[in-house]
Amino acid sequence: MRAHPAILRLAVMLGLIHAASTMAMTILVPCSQDIFELSTIGYGTRLRPGAAGGVIGSFSVQGLSHGSAHKAASSLPPQ
Repeated sequence: MRAHPAILRLAVMLGLIHAASTMAMTILVPCSQDIFELSTIGYGTRLRPGAAGGVIGSFSVQGLSHGSAHKAASSLPPQ
């Protein structure tokens, strides 16, 4: 990876984003219980829109990228 600085930067950025996301989700549990006084059902309900957005986003991207990936692969020279 050191030979490709762009990929190294991307890997570091993704690692930092993942670490920040994990920290936020870790703090969300006590925050939801203590500050917002949510029960376990309330916490699950609080997470539901994010899960739905992830599912909808994955289907949207799958539909968009499937055609373009096929076009990109078919434009490569034969090996």
